[in-house]
Amino acid sequence: MPLNLLAPPCLLAKFLSNLLQPHIPSEYVASDTFTFVREINGLFMEGKFMVLFDVESLFTNIPLSECIDLAATTLPKAILASN
Repeated sequence: MPLNLLAPPCLLAKFLSNLLQPHIPSEYVASDTFTFVREINGLFMEGKFMVLFDVESLFTNIPLSECIDLAATTLPKAILASN
C-alpha cells in the first residue's frame, strides 16, 4: 500500500515534527533502535528522564481524533509555558 502523504496522520506527523524539532537538540535524536541502545548503554540516569518518540508506532495505536484533540489542547499550553 503506497503512503498517502496528504492523509491526516501524515500531515499531523509533519506538523508536530516541524513544531517540536527546533526544541530538540540533534545530539538527542537516534536514527534507529540499535543506535539508541548503543548510545544509552552506560549512561548514569538517576534523577533524569528520557523520552522516546516512535511516531509510526504511535499512530497505529492511538485513535487519530483523540491524538489531534490532545495535541491541539496540550501543545499550545506547553509552548506558552516554555516562553
